[in-house]
Amino acid sequence: MSVIPNKYLFSCLISLLFFSVSVLAAEENDAFPKKNEIIAFHPRIGYIFNFYSAEFESFPGAVDCGLFQEGSGAGLSYSLYAETLIYDDLHFSLGLGYFDRSGELTVSNSFPARDDVQTGGIVEVMADNTVFATLNYFSIMPEIRYTATPNFISGPLRFFGGMSFAIPLSSSFEQKENILSPSNAVFKHNNRQERLIASGEINSISSVLFGLHAGFENMLKAGKSSHFTQQLAFDLFLNDVCNDVSWKMFGIRLELGYRFGINKDERLPMPPPSLPLPLPDEIPETENIVKASGKIYEHIDFSIKEIDAELYTGNELLSTLPLVNALFFEQNSSDIPASYILDANNTPSFFRGDAVNIQRYVVPRIAAIMKKNPQAKLLLYGGTSGKNDEPAGGALAKKRTSNVREAFINAGVASKRIKLKHNVFPTIKSNQDYDLGRIENQRVDMFLENASLQEYVNIEKYAEAVGNITLEIKSDDLIADENIEIYSEIADTTIICNSAGLYDSRFITRGNGDNLINFSPVLNYKDTTIQRDSTIRMSDLESISVDLNLNNFEAVIRFDYNSSRLNASNKALLKQMTEAIPKGVKIIIYGSTDALGPESYNKKLAVHRAAATEKYIKEISKGKFRIVTKTQTDKFDETTAAGRFLNRSILVKLSK
Repeated sequence: MSVIPNKYLFSCLISLLFFSVSVLAAEENDAFPKKNEIIAFHPRIGYIFNFYSAEFESFPGAVDCGLFQEGSGAGLSYSLYAETLIYDDLHFSLGLGYFDRSGELTVSNSFPARDDVQTGGIVEVMADNTVFATLNYFSIMPEIRYTATPNFISGPLRFFGGMSFAIPLSSSFEQKENILSPSNAVFKHNNRQERLIASGEINSISSVLFGLHAGFENMLKAGKSSHFTQQLAFDLFLNDVCNDVSWKMFGIRLELGYRFGINKDERLPMPPPSLPLPLPDEIPETENIVKASGKIYEHIDFSIKEIDAELYTGNELLSTLPLVNALFFEQNSSDIPASYILDANNTPSFFRGDAVNIQRYVVPRIAAIMKKNPQAKLLLYGGTSGKNDEPAGGALAKKRTSNVREAFINAGVASKRIKLKHNVFPTIKSNQDYDLGRIENQRVDMFLENASLQEYVNIEKYAEAVGNITLEIKSDDLIADENIEIYSEIADTTIICNSAGLYDSRFITRGNGDNLINFSPVLNYKDTTIQRDSTIRMSDLESISVDLNLNNFEAVIRFDYNSSRLNASNKALLKQMTEAIPKGVKIIIYGSTDALGPESYNKKLAVHRAAATEKYIKEISKGKFRIVTKTQTDKFDETTAAGRFLNRSILVKLSK
């Protein structure tokens, strides 16, 4: 009746299945958990090793043959779980199932018996008294599952724990006695070494067993939203199997399962091809632009009446533009796209400009950092978007990595300072459920050792002219419904009017190398264009000294895909920043995400990123600053991979 001898064979079979599925799934692991998943269902089959700890001599219906203290058994389990994501890497799961908790308890005893009726000799008989308990339960198991890592061997590794409520479906027993020695001894009534001494239902069975369970689970990719699972669980029940005796039960479960998720359809369309920005209305040829002073047209003219400006000079705190430490490739190609600039000469300033455009300089920018830090090492890690999109897989990733290595060598980085790795997917993978996510995985990541990717914070001298220019419009026959427009490159507003008079235009600008500011407003009216030129010498303006200008400080700190955790690099950048900011400054933290995935989830993720940053700044600054958190609405260009990487970030601005 016992199933214990078969458990070793069954365990080996399960282990073999686990290993086989792991090998088959090794290259196709995908992002987990999926944020657009509504619910997941998880049927499982398993094998249970049951163990008993007891302290009883009998229960109603059984025969007292000694003190039962321990026992064991084995059985199958069948269950179905449903789970849903509750926060970040946490799922709530509810399982229902059938569990065979059967087993046996044995006690050894001895008694005297005659070895021969004729001689009347007495021998000591050794026997085992065994209770075989058939215990089948319907179990309800609420639990929490935590994804410890998305990439363990060949899939996510999850830990779980929860409550167990087991309701008995059947509970019966057979009590047998088996003679161990002497070998020729038998029971007289059946002439055998084994006899049945009691059987029946266990009437005092507890109506509900309650306890705890915990364990871990490895998930192996099977499809876009499905996984094979292999699980090891530990069960501990807190009350007794029967109401009237001390009989505790615990177990170890090995289970195989198949988890499949039901997802929202949140797939984003492929971005349309980039279109050129619309050009402003063409300005007529030079001969039609009037530059002379005085009234040229009978019906309209304008002039610069007055310039009132001040010069602000001093120091300003700036942050370098954020760096996306990756180089992105076209599908199925290992050639570095022509848009990347690999020449280290004439690189722009990394304190001002378009961060997405600056991404083109990623190779010379990192090469310059390595030149400043001779002890630095560079790790290049190549990846692809998976064999469905890029069939060459690891071979393509390897070629991409080699080509980036050659680019760094040509930029002056010694080959011995560069290490190479590659895989089918990048180390931190974007969501393969989205077309844009797969495009992002076609890349080579660049990791620096013994050096920071950004110098980040710097104090620079500056001179900025801020003022007002008064313009006078003269006309004697304007048409009432025709507007006049006056604009200038350095003015922050465009004047729109339909009558003559004086009009003010505010401007903020910085001087060039020769200390001059050129102000050239242009007037458009119907088919007439008039341009006026004026030059402001910054040395003629009233100068105002500024101790430290914070108005232009914007620091972007990137996060990994689908993460709100600050890594070591992020913390180092925040530490640089807080050490440079004066006490009492107001820090405004804007949380941000890309557009992939559900909008509601992204809003929560943006809030978590800002909160994590606020918490860390408070820890290292000890109340030095006032901190406010908000959600960023002004995003980088989402049609580019670099723009989406930059939007997975927080933006820090400063205010006194």
